[in-house]
Amino acid sequence: KLLRLTLSKLHCTSDTAVNGRVAVEKLRNAAPGEFDLVLMDLRMPEMDGLTATKILKQEMKLSVPVIALTAETTATIRTACQEIGWDDFYAKLLKRAGLKVVFKTHKRHTLSH
Repeated sequence: KLLRLTLSKLHCTSDTAVNGRVAVEKLRNAAPGEFDLVLMDLRMPEMDGLTATKILKQEMKLSVPVIALTAETTATIRTACQEIGWDDFYAKLLKRAGLKVVFKTHKRHTLSH
C-alpha cells in the first residue's frame, strides 16, 4: 500500500498482484505497452517472485524490466536473481528518491516531481 501511495504521488499508474501467479497472468494478458516496469517482491504466497520472474523472462521473453524488491539482500539471493534474469535489485522499503532512480534507469526518463 505504501509503494502504491508513493507511485501515486509521482503521478504513476500502478496495478497489483497478490502473488506471482497473478502477476504472470496479468502480464501474459496485457496489451503491448500496457506495463512499462514490474516491481516484484521475491517472497509471495502461491508463486514467489523468483519463479514468476523466471517464467516472465525465460519462457515469455518479457522485455519489460522486472525489478526485485526484497528484504533479502544476500549475495546468494542477488546471484539467483541475476541468473533468472531480473533487470535490477533493490532493498525494501523503496522510497520516492529510490523510485526516481529506478524510473530514470529503466524507463529512460526523469520524473519532474
